[in-house]
Amino acid sequence: RIGLAKEAYKPSWSVDAGYGYRAGGRADFASVGLTFSVPLFAQGRQDRRLSAAMKERQAARLNRQSLLKDLERELDIALADWHELGRRLQLYEQAVTRRAHDAAQASLGSYADGRADFPEIIRDRLAVLDAELTYLDLQVDRAKTWAKLSYLAGDTHE
Repeated sequence: RIGLAKEAYKPSWSVDAGYGYRAGGRADFASVGLTFSVPLFAQGRQDRRLSAAMKERQAARLNRQSLLKDLERELDIALADWHELGRRLQLYEQAVTRRAHDAAQASLGSYADGRADFPEIIRDRLAVLDAELTYLDLQVDRAKTWAKLSYLAGDTHE
């Protein structure tokens, strides 16, 4: 657009030609036209067009930079989420689910010895299931975060 705005400072010219067929015994006609445009008193208008084109290009550049910053920020957030979810998965794998399983086994042993009641066994088994479901939810969230990271980083592998 800036190039077009700069072209407005230069003179332009054009040639037009035409032919007309007339019926009814009248003579056909031909015409030739030459147009020459010299930008004599249009300096202000051309300056405004050039200025507008330059401002439009600068706005597009700033808009692109802003978009890149937003994408970079999203990438940083997704990477932090990825690391945090990995830490939480490790915690669930090493501690929470193991402890829930150990508690369920202990309550089952206590029930067999007559020291625990049946609702306690059910509560402990539900705690195991809850821990396993939370672990699966964390895995799903981490997979979603990985997909977002791949998208933001521009990974083209399928």
